[in-house]
Amino acid sequence: MTVSSEFSVSYVVTTFNRGNLIQRTIDSILAQHAENVKFEVVVVDGGSTDDTTRVLERLYKADLRVKVVQDPSPGVMPSRHTGAKNASGSIIVFIEDDVKLEQGHLGGVVSAFSNEEIHLAGGPCLPEFRDCEAPDWFEGLWSRVDGIEGGKMCGWLSLIDLGSKPIQIDPTLIWALNLAIRRSTLFELGGFHPDLSPPKFKAYQGDGEVGLALKACEKGLKAVYSPNMKVWHEITAERFTLQYLEKRFYFQGISESYTKIRKERSVKFPIKEIIKFLYFTLLKVKHVFSKEPLKKVFIGTQIAYAKGYIFHNRATKHSDHLRRWIFQNNYLEQNVPSI
Repeated sequence: MTVSSEFSVSYVVTTFNRGNLIQRTIDSILAQHAENVKFEVVVVDGGSTDDTTRVLERLYKADLRVKVVQDPSPGVMPSRHTGAKNASGSIIVFIEDDVKLEQGHLGGVVSAFSNEEIHLAGGPCLPEFRDCEAPDWFEGLWSRVDGIEGGKMCGWLSLIDLGSKPIQIDPTLIWALNLAIRRSTLFELGGFHPDLSPPKFKAYQGDGEVGLALKACEKGLKAVYSPNMKVWHEITAERFTLQYLEKRFYFQGISESYTKIRKERSVKFPIKEIIKFLYFTLLKVKHVFSKEPLKKVFIGTQIAYAKGYIFHNRATKHSDHLRRWIFQNNYLEQNVPSI
């Protein structure tokens, strides 16, 4: 494969209080190699209060390819944009701080973007269990991906496996823990939407990388699944608790309310979600003594989703300020508003 001398890659890692994990992530990036390709690592520290800052200081002093930037703004969206603005590569690869790259990841990026028609790329995101084993019902969290033979995903834990061959995919199948995009495309699309804000800012949560992907879809931009862009996503025992999964689905409800309101430019009464809430609440009572963990998880998360959706819908209906926030053209220069 012939690679342009102008081809360069910036890995952008956003982190907050992950001193126990961040070195593993960065080490796995620094171990990458692809002929004639320069790459750097831009780490954006979102105001960590543990030993993350000390770990990062040691890393950037030891390797000139590592650049550390501070951005204490609430939420991950500003950190992603700060990382992109400080990146020099023509391709930006967003990586989260709890993943480890498989050797060959950089080669997978190069392979994907050697085709000038490709604007976004992702790859397999597989589970790596830390200090725990997957419960028996874990396989029940996976679902098939329509139109892709053998393709499966587990949105509950940000896992996806679409096989061993490169294929063109819908941009919404690329998630921010392993998302590569042309730098020019990122800024032309207006960047990410609000994402993963602290709980007190939950009304200002948006649809994150999904919003970016939907804008790519609207413009007909092509995305590819590159099997060599493989990462291992650390999964701890806490992520299998009902409390964690319900919280995740609550925020998913907020995100999907944001997406619908932004698309329709109006706030409609959430009758479907209210019915869902009532139905699954009654189902929860019926199965209160059930010994089927997956059934309890499914019921609990559906209730949490409906609560999040209804909360955001009502908050938006009663706040001009929140509606203006949702309807912004882009958020490249925005932080979560003061409240």
